[in-house]
This record gives sequence, C-alpha cells and structure tokens, in this order.
Amino acid sequence: MKKLIITILILATTFSITACGNSENAQYTSEEYLPESDDQPNIASLRSFAEGNFGYYFLDALSYVQYYDLESGKSHILCDNPECTHEDEKCNAYAGGVTMRYADGNLYYVAEENTTGDFYFWKKSGDGTKTEKLFFMFHLEDGELEISSTGFCLHRGYVYYILDVGENGTTSTLYRRKLEKNAKAEVIERSDSETKAYDRILGCGTKIYYSLIEYKEDESYLQINSYDILTGELQVEVSKIEKNADYCVYDNKIYYTVQKNIHARNMETGEDEIILSGEFSEDMYLLVDDKYLYFNNGRDISERLYQLDTIGDKLKEWYQENKVYVYDKESLEQVAILSIPTDTGSVFHVVTNYLILNINDEEYRILNKDKVKDENPEWVKIYSSLD
Repeated sequence: MKKLIITILILATTFSITACGNSENAQYTSEEYLPESDDQPNIASLRSFAEGNFGYYFLDALSYVQYYDLESGKSHILCDNPECTHEDEKCNAYAGGVTMRYADGNLYYVAEENTTGDFYFWKKSGDGTKTEKLFFMFHLEDGELEISSTGFCLHRGYVYYILDVGENGTTSTLYRRKLEKNAKAEVIERSDSETKAYDRILGCGTKIYYSLIEYKEDESYLQINSYDILTGELQVEVSKIEKNADYCVYDNKIYYTVQKNIHARNMETGEDEIILSGEFSEDMYLLVDDKYLYFNNGRDISERLYQLDTIGDKLKEWYQENKVYVYDKESLEQVAILSIPTDTGSVFHVVTNYLILNINDEEYRILNKDKVKDENPEWVKIYSSLD
C-alpha cells in the first residue's frame, strides 16, 4: 500500500512538472506577439528608446535614463533619490550605454564598468531603484572600437548579440544567453571569413532574424538569415541583396528593400511578393505596424553625408528634407507625408499608439497615430535637455 501511494505521488509530481513545462513551452512556441518577453518591433536598430507598460524610457545625450509617463504626460529622470545631483555614475538613472531594451518590467543595456575597458550586460529595474551587473561581455583596449554588441535583441527570455572581438580574432559571431546572472554564452553561428559580418538582430515569433554582410571589392551584398529558437535550425531567408537594403520583421513577414522595390515575404508560406515598386530607393528606413508602412529618408541623407569632404550648410539643408512617408498597409496607397521638425540628425521609431522622434538624444517628440492623416499634425515635445 505504501509503495502504491509513493508511486501515485511520483506520478502526480511528474504530471505537475510536465504541465508547468508545457504551459511555459506553449507560451514560447506561440507565433503571436508576447508583449512582456518579445523583441519590440518597429524601434530602430540602434535603440536609445524603449516602450514600457505605462510609458516610455529613453537615453539622453549623457546616457541617463529618462522616463515619460503616459498618464501624467510628463517626463522625469529615472532616479528617486531627492538628494541626487544626477551628475555622475552614482545616480540611479545612469546607464553608460548607447542602446537599451525592455522586457518583463526591466531595462537591459551594454556598458563599460568604470574605465577598465571591461564591458558587461546590465539590468536596471523599471523604476530605476536597482541596477545589476549580469555578466561580462568583452574587453576593449584603448583605441579599439566595438559597437556590434550594442545592437542586441531581447526575445523570449534570451539576449541575442554579435561580437567582432574576442578569442576568435575579428571573425563575427552571433551568441545568445539567458537573461540571468552569470548566464553562459551559446554560439549560434560563427562567420567563416573576416569579410563576412553579422548585423541587425530582430525577433519575431519563434525565430530570430539577422543579416549577414559580405564585403567584396567588386560587389558587397547582404542576406537575411534566421535561427529557429525551438529547433536550432539556421536558414537563409533572403539571399544576396544590396548591402544598403533595409528590412524589418512584423507579424511573421519580412519586409525588405531591393533597389526601388519593397518586398514582403510570408514566413509561413514562403511566398515573396513585391508590394510597392518604383517608390523609393534602398536607402530608406522601413518600419511596419498593423495599419501602416513607414518609410523614413533619413538613411538616404546619411549616405549622402558620407560622400562629403566638407559639410557646411549642406547638412542643414538636407536635414530639412527629412520626411516620413506613410502608406496604408492594405490598399498600399500613400496616406501622409510627415515633415521632421529639425534641421539636425534624428531617429524615427514606431510604438503602439505613437510615432517617436529622437533628435540627437537631446529632444524627444511624439505624434499620435490617430493624427497621422491630419493636415500639419503636431509632434509634441516630451523631453528636451534645454528644459
């Protein structure tokens, strides 16, 4: 009888564990967007901005985290110490990084510890009261430059990132780690040549997407790869397109530019179609949400700047040409052309209910999506370093 009871208890415990495992697995095997754990779509790749549950987090020019509360309509530095001067690394709001992500109520970023050359992956609570160093990422000597790891991606309990430094010389490597203290690094893929480098990581559903750029003297090219987080399968999704092509992933579709065409590739069926032709060059930033396609020509302006020996008044003139072209996703008709209210550099983001404009980390503005079709809609300033 005692043996039978023990057996029943073991079976009950096993069933309980299996049920919990299946529940969590069922969540992470979903192709639906999971707001708390998934990569936030439609935020530019170098993200100094993140969407929280009740407001927006953004890095100012000195790498302090600022927070905009949607309910109050006000911004404040993410530090609750009334005696803090907010002028050094002791401030709760100080991050020291250049990009950040948000997941499960916390902020994550890559930053150097003091001036040691040692860079770590950090976690900061959403209220700014607690900062934790999770794990070491890489070391830089004076004069070395490493920026690829700052373009990381958070997706379903892991951080995915690229390193071009380390024990493997300059060969580009894609890693992932759990969002846990002292988590071990797993190699997903390693480039087989110093002329090939990984870039831009995005998460959608059960896949991670990333680009591979091969640099050649005659012709460089870009391809879009994927990593299946359930099976570990690696796959080429889009092969050998222009190096300057942009892409984004939304609702199990890859949207990407090829010359003057905009393609949409359905990840379930593999069907690839041209949805817009002849509208834009590949030098456009491309973002997508449930309703609209957004094309920002800020990338075209940047490409022009690289070709100049002296900038002078051309810089201001070109930035005044900066626009966001908005297309209806269903009809593919242009519904708006939004002017960018700045004559300097800016980064354009799209979140749940607003369009976001980051002007050199010195000023942030928002535009309600409901106002997109209005004549001369207003970009509302939510933060300025001069205020």
